[in-house]
Amino acid sequence: MASADRYPSRRHVAWRVLDAEALVVDPKAGLIYPLNAVAARIWQLCDGMHAVDAIIATLVDEFEAARETVTADVNAFIEDLRTAGLITLHEKPHPIEHEQPLGRRGQEATCSTHARRTRGSRTARCCS
Repeated sequence: MASADRYPSRRHVAWRVLDAEALVVDPKAGLIYPLNAVAARIWQLCDGMHAVDAIIATLVDEFEAARETVTADVNAFIEDLRTAGLITLHEKPHPIEHEQPLGRRGQEATCSTHARRTRGSRTARCCS
């Protein structure tokens, strides 16, 4: 179970939000993870700057759900992400550097740090 004072941080993998849902692509494992609206929002908040408790509070407000239910669901999903190797948990805020979700297909995404353009069908993370 994820500790409420831990900061989940996404691994550098390709991902895209489509409407309210998302797709996370793990090329090393050869897997694509489709995420529903709640899971997609949790994924977005796993930016290394939001503690698990802050993620729970955000979801309670945004989805107008019971805190107990959200707490159980967030903890279970964060543990699933950790087990899959898609996030790491940190004791202190741990910002993700140079990460940006994929642009829409056919559009370009730009890394504001390096001003390097990548096509929307490729990973938008320009840093190795």
